[in-house]
Amino acid sequence: MPKKIGLVPYALRLWNKEDEQYYITNRLPGNTTLQDHICAYLAERHAQKSVLNALQSAIRVDSHQTSGNSTEGIIKCGDYGYAADLENLRTGRQFRRGIHDCEYLPFFFRFLFKNGQNEAVVLLQRFGVNGIKTVLEDDCASFVEARVPDSRLSINPIVSVDYIRECLGGGIRRIRYVKFSVPADVADDIGVDDHIENDASMELSIKAKRSRHLGIPGWMRAGQIGASNAIEISGVQYDDVKLEIDIDGNKKTVDLADLRKFNMSLDVTENVQFGIDGHPTYESMRQAADGILPMITSAIRWENQLYKKQLCCQLYRDICKP
Repeated sequence: MPKKIGLVPYALRLWNKEDEQYYITNRLPGNTTLQDHICAYLAERHAQKSVLNALQSAIRVDSHQTSGNSTEGIIKCGDYGYAADLENLRTGRQFRRGIHDCEYLPFFFRFLFKNGQNEAVVLLQRFGVNGIKTVLEDDCASFVEARVPDSRLSINPIVSVDYIRECLGGGIRRIRYVKFSVPADVADDIGVDDHIENDASMELSIKAKRSRHLGIPGWMRAGQIGASNAIEISGVQYDDVKLEIDIDGNKKTVDLADLRKFNMSLDVTENVQFGIDGHPTYESMRQAADGILPMITSAIRWENQLYKKQLCCQLYRDICKP
């Protein structure tokens, strides 16, 4: 059975520290565009890999091409720093991977830019549990920020309310209501030190019994996803809400106070073809991206006459503002 293949949409933005606002992607200093800098980065990584010691990862660009406002290709990324015994299951031949050996995996990517917008859309492939977002963001930010002084580059997930609700339909295992301090009356009731109000946190955890799931809370059905500061239980107003959910047998935590930690991985496994190397073919990944991007660009309110009648989910556009 092939690995699960996902495409995750992200918003790519460049923050102007001096003006305290995002750059318009086609109006950067020096009469440049964000696409110019991204293409320069890809060309640099095609010529030379980057080794990120802090992450014990390496990244290089295998191929890239630009057509109009779209730039796409294959990034190879992998980890190093540990040894492992490897065996060919057909021949039985065994060999050992050393701590300096890097296991490169290929990942499809596509950047889409539009004049007049303060963000670009990025689609990044996931291969099973493996992805490249953290490594790519760290490495690309260092490159672009050196070319555009007093800037900060970010790659943050695009998350829709409808997708979160769909995930929650998979089954809520636990709801954790978190208060970053302890109310004075609670501190009095348990007879602890007077200063504990600011030195401790408090949490209410509701957990489903074995092999059971919790229902979706009423406040969430009412559309208050993300509004965790409005949750009040027994007179206590909580600062954060964390949901532990089951998605196809996998545990995932959704932090409703910080949706940047939650990504919308769109499963395209059944829509791609696999090569003899066990990875999806480049052309099938391109077609999968073609099918997803119209929904994403419409969701973030890019004007697109061809898809303007398509019903798209509401988007939290500004959850990633520094």
